Amino acid sequence: TAVAPASWNDKPSKRWSMVVPAFITNFSIGSAWGWSIYTGPITRENGVVASIASDWSLSEASTPMPLVFASAGVFAAALSKWNTKVGPRTSILLGACAAGGGLALGSFGIATHNLWALYLGYGFGNGLAVGFSYAPSIQALLLWLPDKKGLATGTCIGAYGCGALLFSPVSQRLMNHYYKAPEYLGKIQEGSYITKDGRLFTPDGTTELVMATSQDLAKLPSEYSLLEGLYVAGTGSTGAAAALATCGALYFCLLTLSAFTIRTPAPGYSIATKPTTGGEAVSGLDESQQPAVPVSVALRTPQFGLLVSTLFCCASGGMALMSVAKPMMGEIFANALPSLVTASFSSTYILLMSGGNVCGRLGWATLSDAIGRRNTYYIFTFGAIPLYLGMPYFINVVTTTNSTAALYCFIGSTVCAMSLVGGAYSTLPAYWADIFGTRVAGPIHAWALLGGTAAAFVGPAVLFTLRSRSEEKAIQQLLAQVDRAEFEKLFGAPIENSKQLIEAKTLTLTRLVEIKPVEVVDPTPFIYDTTLYSLAGFAAMGALLHCMVRPVPKSLFTKP
Repeated sequence: TAVAPASWNDKPSKRWSMVVPAFITNFSIGSAWGWSIYTGPITRENGVVASIASDWSLSEASTPMPLVFASAGVFAAALSKWNTKVGPRTSILLGACAAGGGLALGSFGIATHNLWALYLGYGFGNGLAVGFSYAPSIQALLLWLPDKKGLATGTCIGAYGCGALLFSPVSQRLMNHYYKAPEYLGKIQEGSYITKDGRLFTPDGTTELVMATSQDLAKLPSEYSLLEGLYVAGTGSTGAAAALATCGALYFCLLTLSAFTIRTPAPGYSIATKPTTGGEAVSGLDESQQPAVPVSVALRTPQFGLLVSTLFCCASGGMALMSVAKPMMGEIFANALPSLVTASFSSTYILLMSGGNVCGRLGWATLSDAIGRRNTYYIFTFGAIPLYLGMPYFINVVTTTNSTAALYCFIGSTVCAMSLVGGAYSTLPAYWADIFGTRVAGPIHAWALLGGTAAAFVGPAVLFTLRSRSEEKAIQQLLAQVDRAEFEKLFGAPIENSKQLIEAKTLTLTRLVEIKPVEVVDPTPFIYDTTLYSLAGFAAMGALLHCMVRPVPKSLFTKP
């Protein structure tokens, strides 16, 4: 049965044992935080060593992550009443099926180059798994630990945020295992290829080729040991499809195990608790009998709208950074510090970002029990502003001086920013419990995830829009400065055909930089600057909204 025996009520160790399945559940459904480990490989699934015309763009390859968080919010809100009715065991078991099936369908999408199958499988399938499993596991642990709300929510949501700590390294190892090198034709030499409609072909025009320059190969794992030159498009494999399918099987097993382990307290279970904002708690009273604001009433209060909007502003920055963590690190710093910022270094950066996320979720939620949820949220909103504003400065210092200290300051700033985002998520359920009452915190938080849904779309959308504009501007500026003969020698077409070459992904900013005049500064590291300034604006807006939150009137509290 999903309800614990009454004998557990007098055994403190039993209530703490429920932390394990709650942690594993959220750890398993949090894989989307590490999705950027796949964005690079699937943008070159056909070219393998570099992107070709038929490959997906960075924006398309990054979309599964915001789809997970967006659909998770919708599914969590839609399933909140049903999840409460059937209990955590049934919900998490269905979550296991959704996660395993979703990753399998996503794998099929990559293997067949079907973008919509990838979106439906990994994006919506994983989102459905979160909708089934996320809030029920939090609510179950809150019922077991009503005296440790911050710790309970921090444990669950911290586990959700550190999903990348398993997903990223396991996925990279699996991709390396399943990787198959494409067919190598030889070095890049004049006359060894022709350009047709912006794409590269063998001289007889029958076989499409992909060009791999030194900078292209620098983005790949060193284990591949590839040579600079021309490769046959459509041969080889990045290993991404097989890796994702294997992860799907792993997560199905983990979630199924959690579903059959987690339980809710037996009737009569009680722990002495502190009073909520709007009513007097009775020491030793069953937490489910404490006064609370009905969910339908709470959803219409200004406090709910303001806090959800604050979450949206806080989360937008984290969603944007995590969606492109690995490629961003390479694009910004690989040219300035090529011996340090390798593909392996960029993969480690994802783990550091995830570590910041989970530490923030655990640390800030626990600290909020001591300093209060309101003060903690002040730190989240006001603290993020200088972090985002300082990032472009560190980028400039690294680019102009090759300073490793500035690089680590940039990494530290992004990790700290992610800790604030993680803390905003993990502290919010306890904030709801303080404001509206513990017994309604789970359903209210499920609806609050709609704020995360909006952030999942808006954050990455702002990043990709501003990045794309900056990249286009940088390319046009370089085209006006490069030697026309050098351009035609590298791309096999005159500079007047640059538009066709860009559309076919033959002409990229990375390759154009290789023939720029020595005195011209590489613009690649600065294509994220406008995005980072915009994220600081989001944080400032969140700070203003949170300042407007006031206590809920006591008249709204009712007893069950």
